[in-house]
Amino acid sequence: MNITAIVPVYNCQDYIEKAIQSLLKQTFPIKEIIIVDDGSNDGTLEIIEKLHSQNSSLKLVRQSTNLGVSSARNKGISEASNEWILFLDADDFVEDTIIERYTGVLDDELGKDPNYVLVYPAYNQVDSNGDSLQSVVTGIQVLSHEILGYEFVRNYVISPSGVLVKKEAIMKFNGFDTTISINEDWDLWLKLAEIGGFIYVDDPLVNIRRHPSNTTSNISLSSQAEINILKKYQLFEIKEAIYKRELSVFANSCDYVSILFRLEEWEKGFLILSSINESKNITVLFLKGIYYIHVLKLREAEQCFEQILAQDPLHGSSINNIGVIHVLNNRVNMGIKYLRKALELFPGYVDAHFNLEQLVKKVEKRIENFKVTKRELRPNLLKYFK
Repeated sequence: MNITAIVPVYNCQDYIEKAIQSLLKQTFPIKEIIIVDDGSNDGTLEIIEKLHSQNSSLKLVRQSTNLGVSSARNKGISEASNEWILFLDADDFVEDTIIERYTGVLDDELGKDPNYVLVYPAYNQVDSNGDSLQSVVTGIQVLSHEILGYEFVRNYVISPSGVLVKKEAIMKFNGFDTTISINEDWDLWLKLAEIGGFIYVDDPLVNIRRHPSNTTSNISLSSQAEINILKKYQLFEIKEAIYKRELSVFANSCDYVSILFRLEEWEKGFLILSSINESKNITVLFLKGIYYIHVLKLREAEQCFEQILAQDPLHGSSINNIGVIHVLNNRVNMGIKYLRKALELFPGYVDAHFNLEQLVKKVEKRIENFKVTKRELRPNLLKYFK
């Protein structure tokens, strides 16, 4: 299997050498590694040129001005001469067996289903020094016709780093959309999921850095960008994809409602919820709680989240949301207790961290000043601080 690795780079002098070296040290060598410098003006280019002079597999492509990561990746794609493309962001690094693992998996799986277009691993999260945050984010393996529905509900391919994509497939969409600056990768994964399946390798083969600069403000922007991407699709397209998953009608309905709520289709979603008989189910209670907060029926919302915690005392998003409700009802000390508990149970929980910071700032106790978690938490959260 022939692979081209693409590394877009912009002002990453502290990390770029480790990223490139992780590709050079593969147990199965990569014959072509394309580094696209996107107009760096620090010491990045000097480091790349030194490595380039020492390694024939490296190819340096320069963009004189900073055009953005999507443009840089697309430039690399256009220069790639191989059938499969491995992406790696300049501040991340891969394990030295990733190509060996991917080659073995593809040899096995393509014989069963030739329509696979993407391979991705579990991700190990590290801090800016490269030290592990002791948090691995895992994915899922589903049938090819199911992946679009799963990706609508939640992006399991959380970073382009370590993602292997078939060049022929990615070229059908002209690569990454350069008009999107946040969640541009998820936008492409959704497109790819429309034409083929994803292979998940359940091993943390990629180390992704979480920097202090990846703050709550970026999370807010990401949430809006996510909504904008979902709005590219008609509701019937989203619903059809979700109900293609080989899950129960109940499970598919709950996930569809969660998307309706993200798209501000509150009444449509609540109508579906009201038709579901499993009123004691945690997911149903959670979605109803979110709806009640939206319509400012805080008492009803609190009752939903309390019922959840009676069944699952470690349900993080419910703990955060009850904390917010207490604050809005001027029970600040109780609210702080819940928010601190959420952070204790789930270190790096951005919404709870943000809410506590808002209380320190003594902001007005209005719903728009706090973050209600609208989805149940991943088993392992994405971390932006220790």
